[in-house]
Amino acid sequence: MGELVTLGEVMAVTRVSGIGTPSPGAAATLSYAGAEATVAIGVARLGHRATWLGRLGQDAAADMILTSMRGEGVDVSHTVRDGERPTGYRALLWPSEQAGEVLRRLVGRAQVVFAGLEEARLVTNGVPAAQADEDDPGVLARLLLDLGPREVVIKLGREGAYVTDGNTALRVPAREVSEIDPVGAGDAFVAGYLSGRLDGLDLAGRAGRAVTCGAFAVSTWGDWEGLPRRRELNLLAAGDGVAR
Repeated sequence: MGELVTLGEVMAVTRVSGIGTPSPGAAATLSYAGAEATVAIGVARLGHRATWLGRLGQDAAADMILTSMRGEGVDVSHTVRDGERPTGYRALLWPSEQAGEVLRRLVGRAQVVFAGLEEARLVTNGVPAAQADEDDPGVLARLLLDLGPREVVIKLGREGAYVTDGNTALRVPAREVSEIDPVGAGDAFVAGYLSGRLDGLDLAGRAGRAVTCGAFAVSTWGDWEGLPRRRELNLLAAGDGVAR
């Protein structure tokens, strides 16, 4: 099954070029997106064995997705094909109270937890804590650690990340690059962090690779298309932008 197994949703994506309301005849690009697929691709590009698990339809969009992911070196052999539903259906989002309760249980069974500020607030809502500051990533990380995981990573977007294992805490700044497309940056960050963990890097090394992968993502178009390969990690110059 590989060093990393991800489970989640992936959808076909149509991106229309140009600015303004799409019109007939506008140029468009067909691709796909999904957090777990992006992480699997990112980890595979960094030289690890990755498997993606999910359910897709029996349609051309699914064929495109699976062919591309195989080409990226991701094992998709365990994917379920559903002839009754099309690729890219999405259920109604669950109420935040229900989501928070379920996610708290999952956090308690995880070794590493990644969360943005909003996600951390959702999970820690209702957790007893005196004078908890919901805007302080350190406070939120401690509340998450108290639920059981060994490591917590609070993703802060353009402000970098807060990383802690309970003994060491790091505030890691984002790499300074020109932002072209921020979509997928958080997933790229996760891929870089997990790659560093698989390689046995320490907390600082894992966080450094994570912010580098995030910088690659925002410097290029697409959810996963700009993710770096291992040989490309040093191509992000100290100045600005991705030089390929």
